[in-house]
Amino acid sequence: MGSQSRSGAVHIPLHDLHAELPVQIVSTGLRDILIAVNHVDVLAKIVPDFQLIAEICKAHQVIGYHVFALEPDAKVALAECRNFAPLYDIPEESATGTSNGALLCYLHKYNQLSDPHDTTYTIKQGYTMNRPSKIRARLTLGISNETTKIQVGGVAVHIENIRIQLS
Repeated sequence: MGSQSRSGAVHIPLHDLHAELPVQIVSTGLRDILIAVNHVDVLAKIVPDFQLIAEICKAHQVIGYHVFALEPDAKVALAECRNFAPLYDIPEESATGTSNGALLCYLHKYNQLSDPHDTTYTIKQGYTMNRPSKIRARLTLGISNETTKIQVGGVAVHIENIRIQLS
């Protein structure tokens, strides 16, 4: 993927991308493009180009972009994320289980987890939308340290009911 797909669709300057964590397509059932930025403050500055994100997602057969920053205080959370899936009419999602499961696997692969064996990690999402979510994710590892199971959950808050009439 060229620099257009890495930074252009979300307007992240290249110097704000994490230097050691590559942009990569990852899947735990649904494919997402994971993009690491070097600080949580960068997440609030993202201005997504939804049309370009949709075009890139279609070209790479992925659901969306999952942009994240590692939290500086691991006691608060492992990471904070923003998720964009406009190709599927989801401009931004406040909690994404499959993407955060993929994120945990990705972070394990790149040795970013302090204790991947017996730890439930918290991942924050939806904060820039004023719909904060705390997603809990846990890996089960096999004998040779490969991921054998991913568990993702969290707490949901009821916001509103809407009724849609289909003809």
